Amino acid sequence: MKQYLKKPMFYIIVVPAAAGLWMLYSWMIAYPASVTKYQNSKTQYDEAQNLIKQILTLEPQRLNFKQDKNETAAFDYTNVIDQFTKDFNIAPDNYTLNVRGITKREGKSVKGADLSIKAIDIEKLCK
Repeated sequence: MKQYLKKPMFYIIVVPAAAGLWMLYSWMIAYPASVTKYQNSKTQYDEAQNLIKQILTLEPQRLNFKQDKNETAAFDYTNVIDQFTKDFNIAPDNYTLNVRGITKREGKSVKGADLSIKAIDIEKLCK
């Protein structure tokens, strides 16, 4: 073992120096970073609270909505796709719709679909 590790004078100097360096790091780097993180999270929290208040004033019925575990939500892909393609003037030959079968996820029945759009007239879409 190193000889300087056995001498008490080494610890009398190193321990206070390490504590001093830790104090400087905490005071100059860690504390200001934690304050800025706190301020950022506080502003995000305030924004989220404002959004929640807006949702509650516009649609208070969302608080009372509960879906049974056995109940499946009725969702028709064809109506949504038809409305979407009509709104953006997408021809039926320019997209494909792949509907997946019903699967169980977290005790609920889930049905998914993929919409692949081949070509879009960007001028019509922007208008």
